[in-house]
Amino acid sequence: MATITVYDCATGEQTVREMTEEENAVRIEALHNAEEETKAREKERVDAQNGRQKLLDLGLSEDEVTALVGPAPVEPEEPPAV
Repeated sequence: MATITVYDCATGEQTVREMTEEENAVRIEALHNAEEETKAREKERVDAQNGRQKLLDLGLSEDEVTALVGPAPVEPEEPPAV
């Protein structure tokens, strides 16, 4: 099971303990929600790119597409390795 580190600023004491079942359930739910949010953002980005490309394929210029739907979506940056 995962652990929690608690720092007491007043005493400088550090305590490491295992998560309770409830804390671990909240952690797992948060991880799941973060994954779902990441997938949703990626889908929105891909849909926006596909929509722009369809407008370009219809013969609109890049400037016309930008005027209609805004700037092109930006590729997400890779998070730093931890």
